[in-house]
Amino acid sequence: MNNPLSHIGVLVLAAGASSRMVSVKQLLPFGNSTVIGTILDKVCALQVGKLVVVTGAYPEIYMECKSKSEVLIPIHNRKWRNGMGSSIACGTHFMNRHFKEIKTLLVVLSDQPLLTVGHLKKLIQPFEDLHNDHPDAVATSHRFGRGVPAAFSHRLFPELRKLNDDIGAKSLLSKNTLDCHTIVPDFDTIDIDTKEDYLNLLNK
Repeated sequence: MNNPLSHIGVLVLAAGASSRMVSVKQLLPFGNSTVIGTILDKVCALQVGKLVVVTGAYPEIYMECKSKSEVLIPIHNRKWRNGMGSSIACGTHFMNRHFKEIKTLLVVLSDQPLLTVGHLKKLIQPFEDLHNDHPDAVATSHRFGRGVPAAFSHRLFPELRKLNDDIGAKSLLSKNTLDCHTIVPDFDTIDIDTKEDYLNLLNK
């Protein structure tokens, strides 16, 4: 049976070095799994076309993804030290080269385990029917403006491939000329940068 969402791909960004943590934050315990394991379960639940995890600093994350599910495709970003933008560019290049059927990319962080499947579905909903008009992007509304998780139309793939800094897609999403919708998150958007962040997350 054909998958109606086969033209949508997901990039999970998991390449950073967790420089303010004493351990690999994505592999910390969370619920019955790990931080990244919880997120991967949620993106797998979307049943979209391709699921790519961009790894970098820690080979353990690559191996975690390989063992998690056969539908997950872990790749290594050799330029991970350049920041989140380089991981988005790496993942977009990979998708464009190997899966030309992908027309929408959903970009997700690997350290927000409170993320909900419902929120992800809202982000990709405008892109589900290829025959309908859709915006350039649908982003999550944050206090500082638009941000990820966010879904991007194929019209923005050339811009995504050019990213190469530590602010990720923020500069692209902030453009006034961009046709970008925003979705208010239905979850606490706390991410894990320090041990205190992790402990606070466990108390949510």
